[in-house]
Amino acid sequence: METKSDIDWMKMVKEHCGFKDGFSYPSEGASGGLALFWDSDIQVQMMSSSVFYIDAPVEGGSKFGRWRLTTFYGNPNTSLKANSWHLLQSLSTVSDLPWVVIGDFNEIMNAKEKEGGASQPPQQMAQFNSAIDFRRLKELEFVGPLFTLIYQRGDNYQIKEQLDRALVTLDWSLLFPMARDSRCDHIVESSWIEGQRDASLFPIVSCLNLSRGKLEDWNRNVFRHVGREIARLQIQLKWLEMQPSNPGIITNIRWIRIDLNCWMEKENAMWMQRA
Repeated sequence: METKSDIDWMKMVKEHCGFKDGFSYPSEGASGGLALFWDSDIQVQMMSSSVFYIDAPVEGGSKFGRWRLTTFYGNPNTSLKANSWHLLQSLSTVSDLPWVVIGDFNEIMNAKEKEGGASQPPQQMAQFNSAIDFRRLKELEFVGPLFTLIYQRGDNYQIKEQLDRALVTLDWSLLFPMARDSRCDHIVESSWIEGQRDASLFPIVSCLNLSRGKLEDWNRNVFRHVGREIARLQIQLKWLEMQPSNPGIITNIRWIRIDLNCWMEKENAMWMQRA
């Protein structure tokens, strides 16, 4: 992730989220800065890095095998953006491992990803898309507000852009499809057996009703706390991003995004454990 922070702040974030290991580059002024944190039971090998990227193969064990994670920061200087896209293309040729590259690319893919301010030059967006297509990367869907950067000019005019994203190769997306809890199968199977014992004329309806009820109960019991916390933070974040910008609002947005990322990591870990 891009941090816009110094080393001390990134250490505090790592401890706040409960990660044991990590690697980071400090920001240069008010922009840039990269950090990658992981749990101690995950094997991460640092391949190469700079102020614009961190490249690290990850050992996924017997289930997932070895795959590759790259955190990326696109140059915010318009005249130097081409350097970022050349770097992205170069990184794509380093390894044939399933690959996910995630970060702040400081560029939009199309006009819908920006509201307010001057229109983005089509050629500028085309160069970014060309770099993405070089390795046939696809964008992962995400949960949360569309715009990842909101800034306000002195005249209270807001400009919103989607600059952060995760891009993956096809083999990475096949390696990590939507996770499913194996207990779902057991719940459906047991409900179907129980429903078939129903003496009514419509046992299949009983099977479906029992399956739905038990799955709803399971979902509430297992994911209720984490899901509610994520929803609460997302509502807070959306409200804060609609407010006039000031130092207090910016600080609150920063901390809520940190907490939201931590809770979403917990949710992801729950799914991965049950996959």
